[in-house]
Amino acid sequence: MNNADSAAVRVTGLPASTPTLSRLTVANGVAAPVVTAYSATYGQAFGPGTVGDGTWGTALGGPGGALSRTLYEQFTVSVSANYSARIDSIVFNSSFYNTTSGVKMAVVYSLSGFTTDSADVTGGIGLGLALAAGATGGFTCAYYTRQ
Repeated sequence: MNNADSAAVRVTGLPASTPTLSRLTVANGVAAPVVTAYSATYGQAFGPGTVGDGTWGTALGGPGGALSRTLYEQFTVSVSANYSARIDSIVFNSSFYNTTSGVKMAVVYSLSGFTTDSADVTGGIGLGLALAAGATGGFTCAYYTRQ
């Protein structure tokens, strides 16, 4: 497993892209040997900082459970000439390994590459159930993740 594009599941007309990490580093498998950067069991594993040890706690320099717009993974979707697209769903699974920090996740989108606009997602299902009152998955009403 890796972060490479899979043409087998990507529809024609959407060019390949590579996700970008900001102030996040994929896991190095040292602090938690079972959690490598990419695996069939855990998918993509990453944490803040530059060493890849997955440190989220504030005592070790991580953000704890606080959201920050400077820590993110960005996925870019563009459309080839003579094609159009409607992105109406984003599906992801998220959990945090070996933490009790109350970690949350938010999803924000932009039509300008975050240069002139951004908006929180609205609606959704979390942990297999409707989201808790007020939790939309946006930055100000984030999802709580499994730990």
